[in-house]
Amino acid sequence: DVYKRQREDQVDDVIVQGIATAATGDATSGGDITVLGVTFDFAGSTNFEDQNDLLITDTAEINALLDSINSSNPPLIKIKDKENSGITDGIADEVDLESP
Repeated sequence: DVYKRQREDQVDDVIVQGIATAATGDATSGGDITVLGVTFDFAGSTNFEDQNDLLITDTAEINALLDSINSSNPPLIKIKDKENSGITDGIADEVDLESP
């Protein structure tokens, strides 16, 4: 089921995809996003991508995406926390808006 998929891509990378259920913070200060009950922090180093896998760099667009997560029709999101030096740190490296 596309809405309830959790997998590991590489041995230590964590990828969670599903309907986002909560978001806090903003593009400038960082915050967190919850998908499938798993909460990931995001920071200025986190890459946000649209449904066409294009990088979103405009803070207003990122904030609009975060606002949509807390709406009555939250989006399908894929979060990647990539292994770095043998660990994942719980900070999203990528937040991708997905097509259902």
